[in-house]
Amino acid sequence: MKKNILYSLPLLAILSSCSDNGVQGIQTETSYFKEEIKIDTTTPIFTSASDISVSEEQLEAITLLATDDNNISYRIDGGDSNSFNIDSISGLVSFNDKPSFEDKSIYSFEAYATDGTNEANQSVTISITNIIEITPQLDNPTANTIPENISIGSIVAKINSASDDIDSNDILGYSIVEGDTNRDFNISNSGVISINKALDFETTPNYDLSIIATNAKGDSSPISLSLTITNIIELAPLLSAISDITLSTYTPIGTDIASILTDNSSIDTNTIDSYSILSGNTDEDFTISSSGIISTSHILNNAKTPDYNIIINATNSAGTTPITIKIHISKPPISSIYYQSDYNSSALGALVSLSATSIMGDYPISGYEWEREGNIISSTKDMDINASTLGLGEHNITLT
Repeated sequence: MKKNILYSLPLLAILSSCSDNGVQGIQTETSYFKEEIKIDTTTPIFTSASDISVSEEQLEAITLLATDDNNISYRIDGGDSNSFNIDSISGLVSFNDKPSFEDKSIYSFEAYATDGTNEANQSVTISITNIIEITPQLDNPTANTIPENISIGSIVAKINSASDDIDSNDILGYSIVEGDTNRDFNISNSGVISINKALDFETTPNYDLSIIATNAKGDSSPISLSLTITNIIELAPLLSAISDITLSTYTPIGTDIASILTDNSSIDTNTIDSYSILSGNTDEDFTISSSGIISTSHILNNAKTPDYNIIINATNSAGTTPITIKIHISKPPISSIYYQSDYNSSALGALVSLSATSIMGDYPISGYEWEREGNIISSTKDMDINASTLGLGEHNITLT
């Protein structure tokens, strides 16, 4: 409000005059004039609240508001005013740093509003409200990896609030709201997560649980927890049958002859940790690699071992599965070509001695048939023949 005030100001008038005797004299006369001056006597009136609540972690605290006929500017002082900054024109008061309920829950200061002539003040109190700050903490850092054969009732994780937060005193309970459609887990009001049903890696290898923590005020805070189920081998290998194998005598050493294969029915039955030859491997003529490949380790000989019935074990952590492989060694191809030499034209008419030698080394020979131009000319290992009828070149012998 502006009041009209009347002011009277004196004016001095100086007059000069002459007396009858001719002497000049001075006279003074005082008069007054009046002027009306307007003076502002209205103080701003605060309309913003004096007590407010602000959530922790929020920078904006309060906007000061006051009414007046003139423009208003604002300032704060005293109390915790050093914890804030203020926009003097808009009246916005903000925290210098995000407040924490756990560190300080109440702030106060004196607020001032001025129109340039008159100033009003108001005490302001700001209360910090707590935000539930809960983070998952596992009893065991590796507890988020769980074997599928874990016992029902086993504790796999525990949800706690941060150690420097009082929120844990405010928690009424927890609930799993997503990621557990089959109710494989339980969670207690104290945040203990335990196994409710037998887990199966083949059915559900991973869980992404969404957990809600609720406090006494009805506030809730979500927590995410990922659990990985590790496979436990529960079934021994299942092997595909291997057809009978036939190899030739003198098959080279290191020849791969077969591979042990699983039936691909499940992860468990496909898992093989090791292979071993249990029996039937006469003279250790075969070996098996760590990947299940069977190879020859010696030169095979029909005359020595014509047949093998080899039993191989495939083993995983659940058990051992045997498989029998039948291997037959065939007789060698024993038709050979032999060369006759050591005679010339001067030896025509002379007898030439021929001797049969097998290219199959020590393979036993039971009979001989010397052949020339389709005709058998001898059935002995050694043969004498007239050079003129033999002719130069090579001659065939069939060994039996």
